[in-house]
Amino acid sequence: MAKIAVALFMMMALCGVCFGAGYNVGESDGWTIGVDYNQWASTKKFQVGDTLVFNYNTMFHNVLQVTKQDYESCNVKSPVATFASGRDFITLDKAGHSYFVCGFPGHCQAGLKVAISVRASSSQSPDVPSPPSTPREIPPPPPPQTLSAPGQPNFHPPPLGSPNVPLPPGFPNFGTPSGPGFPYLPPFESGASLHSSNLKAAMLSVIMTNLFAVFAY
Repeated sequence: MAKIAVALFMMMALCGVCFGAGYNVGESDGWTIGVDYNQWASTKKFQVGDTLVFNYNTMFHNVLQVTKQDYESCNVKSPVATFASGRDFITLDKAGHSYFVCGFPGHCQAGLKVAISVRASSSQSPDVPSPPSTPREIPPPPPPQTLSAPGQPNFHPPPLGSPNVPLPPGFPNFGTPSGPGFPYLPPFESGASLHSSNLKAAMLSVIMTNLFAVFAY
């Protein structure tokens, strides 16, 4: 028997967690005239999912759920819902205020009414907006680099058609008499050509130079 009692107690505790708490309206007095129900409700912390239990004699009372305006004026002609079983189970399914009165004539004016303030369930967490995404900055591309041979300064080729452009350091000048066997040939402008007489003179100079070198040995 002890094990069965423990099992029943655990089941009731789990049901209370899953389905909310239950409250007997007016406690042992039930639903009747002469009880301050708003004072009773002020000591409770109702949440969505809790259940109100109204116990009363159906010969003298009933339960009407009404709007706030009808609650304040005790208007019982247009209730939101009507209960008359003598033991009504009403689940609080939304946060806010719920209003209940007795529909028998004069009972609401005598104080047989109650306003229930319902909070959101503790298992319901408010929506938290996600932070706005920050666009990622794309770095600019690196500037172009001019490659050069090791040990040599950077050389930028001149534009086409530029006259008298100096050569970079270390570059041999084949158009000047800087070495033996290289006759001096005067530079010619773009679009010009050497005359045949100048070409013959240059070739003869090369031949004579080579002959003198042979006889010298």
